[in-house]
Amino acid sequence: KGVVALFSILASLFSVYLFWVSWTKIGVICPTCLALYIVNGALLILSIPHVKAIKVSGLIKESFTRPIVIPLSLIGFLFSLSIPRLIEATIPKKQFEFSVTSEGVKGEGKITIVEYADFECPACRVYAATLNSVYEDFKDKIKIIHKQFPLDNGCNPQIPQPFHAHACYASQMALCAGEQGKYWEMYDFLFETLAEKKTFSDTRSSLKAGVSALALDESSFSQCLEEGRYLPKIEADIKESLNVGIEGTPTVFVNGKQVKD
Repeated sequence: KGVVALFSILASLFSVYLFWVSWTKIGVICPTCLALYIVNGALLILSIPHVKAIKVSGLIKESFTRPIVIPLSLIGFLFSLSIPRLIEATIPKKQFEFSVTSEGVKGEGKITIVEYADFECPACRVYAATLNSVYEDFKDKIKIIHKQFPLDNGCNPQIPQPFHAHACYASQMALCAGEQGKYWEMYDFLFETLAEKKTFSDTRSSLKAGVSALALDESSFSQCLEEGRYLPKIEADIKESLNVGIEGTPTVFVNGKQVKD
C-alpha cells in the first residue's frame, strides 16, 4: 500500500507539472492527457488513507516482492515520455488571418498564397519566378497576396542598419503602379532590375525607367512617390509581420499556414 501511495503522489505531482506546461506554455490541453490527470488525481485521493504506510526503508523490498509494481511503474514512465508528442499532435496548426487590400492581390481562387517579400532579396526573386509559373498553371484555383517586407531601415524599424537600400523605394513603386493597374507588371520589373548590380544612382535611374517602360502616367506616379502615399500600407504590413513571426524573406503562407522548407 505504501508503494502505491508513493507512486500516486509522484504521478499526481508530475500531472500538475504537465498541466502547467500545457496550459501556460502551449495553451492547449490534449484530451488524452486530461484523462491521465484525472486518473492520477483519483488514485491520489484513494491512496490518502495509506500515506502513513509509506516507509522508505521498506519500499525497495516491497517493490521487488510485488511483481506488478515495477512493470506498472515502467509503463507509467514510458507513457509520460510520450505525453509531449500527444500534446503536439492535438494542437491545431496555427492559422493566420491577413489583412487584404486591393494592392498586391491577383486571382480569386480558394487557395490563398500570402507572400512576404523584399524586391531586393535574391531568394525572393527566385520564388517570384516560381510563383508566376504556378499562377499561370492554376490561376483559376489560387489567389496571391503580396505583402511588403523591405529589408531596409529606411521604412522597416526591424532592420537596425542599412541593408537593402532600394527596398522601401521599390515597395512604394509597386504600390503606386498598382493605382494604375500595373502592380504585377511593376513587381516583375523590380525583381528583374534589382537583380543587376549597379551603383546607387544607376540603380535608381534604372528603376525610374520603369515608369515609361510600363506606360504609366508619370505625373501621377511621381506625385504618389513624393507624397509617400503608401508608406502607411508598408508600415502596416511590417507591423502585421510581427504577429505572424516573420524572420526573413521570402516567407510564405498557404491558406493561413506557414510553409517551411
